[in-house]
Amino acid sequence: MTKTLDAEVARRWVAAGVPSWVYRYVLPAVWLAAMVVSVAFDDSRCLQDDPCLADATFSIALVACLGSLALWWWMPRVAAALGITFAVLDVWFDDIPEAQLAWAAYGVLCLALLVWLTFSRNRQVTLTRDLARRPVVLPPAEPVGFTWRLGAMGLAIVVAAVSLVVMNRQDAEERDHLSRAVQHSAKVVAVLDEGEIELAIPDGANRKITPYETYVVGERIAVLVDPDDSSWFRLVGEPADNTWWYTVAGGALLLGLLLVGTDLRRRRIRPRRRVTTTGLPVLIAPDAGMRFAVFAADDRDFEHVLAFVDALPDDPDQAGELDAAYDLLDKEEAEFVPATVRRTWAEGLRKYEGNALLVGDLVEGSWVTLVIGDTVMRASSPLRAVRVSPLELLPGSLGQRFEREEFEGLSTVDESEEEEPEAAEPAEDVPPLPWHVPIEPAPWWTKLLLVAPFVIAPAVLWANPGDWWLGVLALGAGGGGINFACLYLLHGVVFEANAMEIRSTTQVHRVPWQGVKSIEVAGEQITFETDDDFHVVGGLDEERTTPQYVASVAEALRVRSQPTTSQTRLASGAAMIAAYVLLCAATFFLRY
Repeated sequence: MTKTLDAEVARRWVAAGVPSWVYRYVLPAVWLAAMVVSVAFDDSRCLQDDPCLADATFSIALVACLGSLALWWWMPRVAAALGITFAVLDVWFDDIPEAQLAWAAYGVLCLALLVWLTFSRNRQVTLTRDLARRPVVLPPAEPVGFTWRLGAMGLAIVVAAVSLVVMNRQDAEERDHLSRAVQHSAKVVAVLDEGEIELAIPDGANRKITPYETYVVGERIAVLVDPDDSSWFRLVGEPADNTWWYTVAGGALLLGLLLVGTDLRRRRIRPRRRVTTTGLPVLIAPDAGMRFAVFAADDRDFEHVLAFVDALPDDPDQAGELDAAYDLLDKEEAEFVPATVRRTWAEGLRKYEGNALLVGDLVEGSWVTLVIGDTVMRASSPLRAVRVSPLELLPGSLGQRFEREEFEGLSTVDESEEEEPEAAEPAEDVPPLPWHVPIEPAPWWTKLLLVAPFVIAPAVLWANPGDWWLGVLALGAGGGGINFACLYLLHGVVFEANAMEIRSTTQVHRVPWQGVKSIEVAGEQITFETDDDFHVVGGLDEERTTPQYVASVAEALRVRSQPTTSQTRLASGAAMIAAYVLLCAATFFLRY
């Protein structure tokens, strides 16, 4: 009897995988520990007799070091390979025994993980190799064309080339200065903030520099001065090192190559010809993460997720509908959506829930194609297993708080709790127009929050000239405060004979009544659905009106309205935020 992907096979498949916390948390922590050891035990000094010379090998090796840390969450196999590479280079070239030992340990763990990942992949292939598959015909895929990944590769080549050109130019300028340089003995006259020191040069000028080493007032340092260029001088023990451009160039090329590799794999599962192949029967369901969850074929209750895969239908229209329908699974987004739209989204998602065929290897990291009914969906990223947090390994209830990554699909949406919306009936009498819909008054402190940034931020920037980080903080915090205050102070709705105005912080939307398809009341909110959008009105003053009355007035105006045009314009809140940004910028640059 041919075996299928049932619960037992699924359990063994999951058990064969490498827990994600190993490479997402443990290995980065070991990398950090090795880096701390390297810095802590580096007691070398940049001295006149033993200067810190430029080291191109180290700068190139640093690409592997930093790349290993950066890629653990994205490409663990590549991260492990880079970690092994850097460990070998460090053991070979480093002269600090403690650092050699630390990076050697990191390299051994990377090698062990790489072997584990390989065995895990082979085990998953073995478990699914003999499972029953069904024949399926995949239609030709649309041409992929030029993608942003190819553009990123082109940009990476430009960045690498420019980096090397700039480095060579800087080296040439440095050699020119050194050919004219004269050595002097300078005296440290002041130690400034952030490690900067001020030196008294025998030519009578004082120079400021931030050295690698720590110096005290009164200490004498050998320096090089260019008689023809007063802006250039160097510490003899700390010559210029421009080899860090190798790190920039190498990092850009590495990133570009990885993106191109991903692009090629995407193209490989999108052949331009008709393909007859076989697919593994599975269950799939859309997930709130805008992806598909894959289940065993007999898991009808969608309880145990095997893996997740990002995929969209080949048909652009279907892909657009699915992309919009995913909002139903976002509770915060779906809360303000009309019931009719939610029902449409639910119907759209149900088309992609149920029995499907998985074309390709059911292996973590593989690129697969999903076929459900007549719809073909090709992956846009590799299939991956469920993420696991190391904290779930903690004993007792503490560990239970950190559960595995969960599936959130249609089966997790409790439609029974949704309040059935009420259709609005036209009011017999409407208030005098234009009618400002009663909105709950803004709290007293919102006016203070609106004014305070205009006073505090310029004062702080004036008192701390040239502080870029403080400037960014002032823009972010003050602008956020103004925006938050405007949410209360400027929010409003005005009913006119032929349209309504909905006012927000930055925009005023004028919506014609004849463009409103439906008006619904759900709880304390009123939803106005138009041909291509919907607007939600809430925060009504309950002492002066009710959602039902506002909706009935709107329905009466909609019935008797005349055609008019829609319009969107900037609100006063946008002007306030712009004025605040200009005020901060002017204050900063006046004091810079």
